[in-house]
Amino acid sequence: MLALDGAELTARRYWARTPRMPKIVFLTSSLEAVRSTGAAGTGVTILSATVSRPRLLEGLWLDMRDPAEPVPTTDAGLVRRRSVELGAAARALRDVSSRASSYPFNAAGQSLADR
Repeated sequence: MLALDGAELTARRYWARTPRMPKIVFLTSSLEAVRSTGAAGTGVTILSATVSRPRLLEGLWLDMRDPAEPVPTTDAGLVRRRSVELGAAARALRDVSSRASSYPFNAAGQSLADR
């Protein structure tokens, strides 16, 4: 199981909602290790589209399929001091993230677009 950037928590929440539970053999922070396990035929994993690619560094290929049930998203946020003005790169990230999100609001319900 990938134990990187909240992936482990997201996966455990996903499986807790189902009658099935995978047999977790090892935890790793190496995305390539998780992908290689699947490509070698010794394991199965569910990865987001942002990290999925069919070819591995070792020249192996993954058999990629869409899951039958939706997989939960991994949330991300932009944190800053209110007293510091956002730079151009941070503004661009905020704007793109806000438009791409289906729920572009913070926990207090404030719009992220006008910050």
